[in-house]
Amino acid sequence: MIPQVLSSGLLVRRVGPGDAAGLQSLVTRSDVLSRYSRFHGAVSRLPSSYLHLLVDRPASEHDALVAELGGRIVALGDLGPVPGEPGVVEVGLLVEAPFRRQGLARLLLDELATRAAARGMSVLRAVVLHEHVPEVRPLLGDRPIVRSWVDESTHGFEIALVGGDRVEHLELRGSARR
Repeated sequence: MIPQVLSSGLLVRRVGPGDAAGLQSLVTRSDVLSRYSRFHGAVSRLPSSYLHLLVDRPASEHDALVAELGGRIVALGDLGPVPGEPGVVEVGLLVEAPFRRQGLARLLLDELATRAAARGMSVLRAVVLHEHVPEVRPLLGDRPIVRSWVDESTHGFEIALVGGDRVEHLELRGSARR
């Protein structure tokens, strides 16, 4: 249930219009590899169009959660619709280094998945760099993986949000999708 205060003192809540500077600060503080891993490119600041999606859109259009400690945003999880693919949302997570390996990414992912399922979404997509697959697989939990694929630098997973049997298979990017 969001908002939620964790035993560590972290507050997990929905992103709001007043969070733009804090989100930019999180990205700026994050190391280069973390930014590349999250955004799949050399990003030093959030583009204004993406920042607008995070802070100004209702959750039904683009859901975003943060974890903060003492007013400082230390993690971001967001979920947006995949254009042209009804019922499919894509997740992104960024957790500041000192707050990793504490279950925060899993908590954000679980909450976003629950919120997406409640809005009728059926598939959650996660696209990660190959070297992060061992870290990401446990975050997916017991949700059925309905599709998995690889390309030159990334590995993608599609997870059933509601119902669905585990139908895990691997496609090479460029093969027929859906």
